[in-house]
Amino acid sequence: MTAFPLILAGTDTLDQGKAVFGTIYVLCGLVYASFALLAIRKDVNGNKWITLFGSLILLIVAFDYFLQAKKYLPYVYLAASLVSLIPLVVKHLKKEREL
Repeated sequence: MTAFPLILAGTDTLDQGKAVFGTIYVLCGLVYASFALLAIRKDVNGNKWITLFGSLILLIVAFDYFLQAKKYLPYVYLAASLVSLIPLVVKHLKKEREL
């Protein structure tokens, strides 16, 4: 679900003539989809890496929107990136308490 809109945004960005960010979006979307399929097919304990990668993608999108001088969208993507990291931080804190 996350990779598909990212690939669409990448193709739209490529269509606008922004080759660097468009290519980054498409490649990140494809890599994210590959990671997700791998994690689903094989019981891989890589969910934290997939979450970190998704958060990185959201940061890249926020940076792009900052460069485009968008008014509110960069902050939404930045907030989404930070919120997606909350489960990882909570899990890490729980592990530390158990030790």
